[in-house]
Amino acid sequence: MDNILTIVVPNRNRDLKIVKQSLKSIHPQLIDHVTVTLVDYGSALSYQRQLKELIDGFKGIELITCPVQGQLWNKSRCINLILKNTTATHLMVSDMDLIWHPDFLETMMPQLDNKSTSYFPVGFMSQEESVKDVSFDQRTIKFMSNEEATGISIFPVHQLLEINGFDEFYHGWGSEDTDVHLRLRNAGYEVRFRESEIYFKHQWHEKAYRSLNQGSIFHTQLEKINHQRTEIVKKHKLVQSNLHHSFGLMPVEQDYGRLETTEELISVNFEKNNVIATLASLPIMGLNKVIEIRFIKEEVSWTDKIKNYLKPKQYFLDATAVNDMILLEIVNRYRNLPYFYSYSKESISLKIMLCE
Repeated sequence: MDNILTIVVPNRNRDLKIVKQSLKSIHPQLIDHVTVTLVDYGSALSYQRQLKELIDGFKGIELITCPVQGQLWNKSRCINLILKNTTATHLMVSDMDLIWHPDFLETMMPQLDNKSTSYFPVGFMSQEESVKDVSFDQRTIKFMSNEEATGISIFPVHQLLEINGFDEFYHGWGSEDTDVHLRLRNAGYEVRFRESEIYFKHQWHEKAYRSLNQGSIFHTQLEKINHQRTEIVKKHKLVQSNLHHSFGLMPVEQDYGRLETTEELISVNFEKNNVIATLASLPIMGLNKVIEIRFIKEEVSWTDKIKNYLKPKQYFLDATAVNDMILLEIVNRYRNLPYFYSYSKESISLKIMLCE
């Protein structure tokens, strides 16, 4: 049987100039038995419309847009929704900011096998180098990634399915690729680092997602939590993921459209026990209706603060702590449900539809 490769490229709000440069490097080398799907996970609606116009100019490249604006980034879900539906023998995960070597697919396709995963180093370009209109070989790099950077990989599909795909616990940026490599090795499969030649060069861009102050949805400790989870996978030699959640679910646009309305509104202050109790009570608030919970900061007088310090009765959290509690609860329990989240230092809103 011939090798069949499907390539998935997850994306959220990446600069369209960078996207175009990447696609221009991939598109000319598409051959039989290779498909490319760009999965846009919750970019702004105006951006998604512009992205569709751009993709229409690259025949043979498919675009899937997920209506998950107002949600944490989940690269694993992007990958799994392709994995669960592909008929290919191999699945490749790439990044949206890469420029590909023009001979990569022609070189790699004959080398694919069903026994091992391969992953590749990336050369990182400076801001100035990234915008030059030159050939791949003429682009100079500042430094290369090493074997610890596992994001660009080609997997045998049957092996990924055997371990239940990418772990969708991992939200935000990082660790999902390290995790899947660890679990494949724990299952007894070979994972090889192909360091002999640079096939990918990274276009410089700002990292605009690692701060609550930048308006994006962000959990301040999630990257550290993700890293500790990979350490647990390594220590206990874990193999399967997503054991208590379905994975690779395609968000249903009709369900997400319902989030434009609110069927029940609940207001909660930043008092710790109120936040905990409200989040714990979500499952009994009713199915198939849109609930909006507004967590609102209340001003506490200095007199009450002193009284509470001397004889604690209530413990008020700051907005960052409330934010992190809500988002971790979503990751652990509600990540597959339609929800919309917004944050400010004075008020946090969670709209969610509990489904059967």
